[in-house]
Amino acid sequence: MSFISRANRVIRRALRYGILVSSATSGFAEDAKPREFFADQPKGLGEHYTAWKFNYVGEVLGNLSGGMKQGAIYEGALKVGLGINLEKFAGWENTVFYANFLYPHGSSLTQKYVGDLNVVSNIDAYDSMRLFKCFVQKTFSQNHLSLRAGIMAVDKEFFVSEGAGLFLNSGFGAFPVVGQDLVAPIYPVSAPGVRLLWKPDAALTFRVAVFSGDVGTQTINQHNTRWNFAPSNGVSCFVESAYKIHVTDNGLPGIYKLGGLYDSKSFDDLSGGGVHHGNYAVYAIGDQQVWHAGTGAPTIGVFGRFALAPKDRSLVNFDTEAGATCTGLFPGRAADVLGLGVIFTKISNAPQTAPSPAHHETVLEVSYQATINDRLTAQPDLQCIFNPGALSATRNAVVAGLRFNLSF
Repeated sequence: MSFISRANRVIRRALRYGILVSSATSGFAEDAKPREFFADQPKGLGEHYTAWKFNYVGEVLGNLSGGMKQGAIYEGALKVGLGINLEKFAGWENTVFYANFLYPHGSSLTQKYVGDLNVVSNIDAYDSMRLFKCFVQKTFSQNHLSLRAGIMAVDKEFFVSEGAGLFLNSGFGAFPVVGQDLVAPIYPVSAPGVRLLWKPDAALTFRVAVFSGDVGTQTINQHNTRWNFAPSNGVSCFVESAYKIHVTDNGLPGIYKLGGLYDSKSFDDLSGGGVHHGNYAVYAIGDQQVWHAGTGAPTIGVFGRFALAPKDRSLVNFDTEAGATCTGLFPGRAADVLGLGVIFTKISNAPQTAPSPAHHETVLEVSYQATINDRLTAQPDLQCIFNPGALSATRNAVVAGLRFNLSF
């Protein structure tokens, strides 16, 4: 068969199944059982040839007192993704392709008004159109094993705490020991890599991922298309195990994780003692439901995370996050979530260049996520930031705002 004939055949198939028109739907048939290839896949990807995903987050945030100065900003983040079910489209069993793009935009409250270390908003990023994900994933052994390869961000699968995911401050996402010490593939930067996931049973999960080395900061790698494989940039490796309790009985569920990471490139000694070959960190995460009286009753959960890194080469050598969430607190609002969380980020004692160092930053956050409908949420938020930037000379800041999240 000639190349032109093959191309015509592919185009006819694409037109037939609606890849070029609106039948690339995000819904699925009434009698189809939803199939999950990965946790945040577009709705209907398991049942259709293609599926798309749209998400827009917008927020108004203001620094009411303290920090560098008072003021307010608007910022947003648009995310559009497309998934292709390669089992249906090309006959590749248990295989999918997924790609998405980001467009963060707006001012940064942290940079303009607060000056904090952990960043007030987890959508705060340099304004540019970015390729964020572009990977192929195949599952094996009755979905107990999956292999993913392509452009990815590590914080979409590693470091994740369900309770911490409610909050706006970036310190509840990727650990500060990762975000501050490494140029890692975390939002809004991604990198070429390979991820292997093994799930031997319903309770136990193991993950390991290897990424190319330093791909540059978000201002240098503005579109996430700068992929540098120079030996001097090394590689970054991540491992994590997770264990769920009360999976098959009526006990209060929980999940506990242990993990670690290693970056193989060289790091300067913070006290001027030369160069270190590699940097590393270890961490632990726990999410535990502690109260649920039955159908319609509120559910209370707690979470805790901590991470450690070596002092001699890490700006942040210790951080911990903890908090509690309550779902369905008010009658008729079963999906709403109220949360209180705290972040403590410790700066290594080695650097002495900053004026009036406090050696730590603490964040207290209260947030309430209200579900308007199945596509829209609204979330008022309040943060108190003590020693912004880990500097005692910077006044404690009070930040308030409102976020909305629209998804299709």
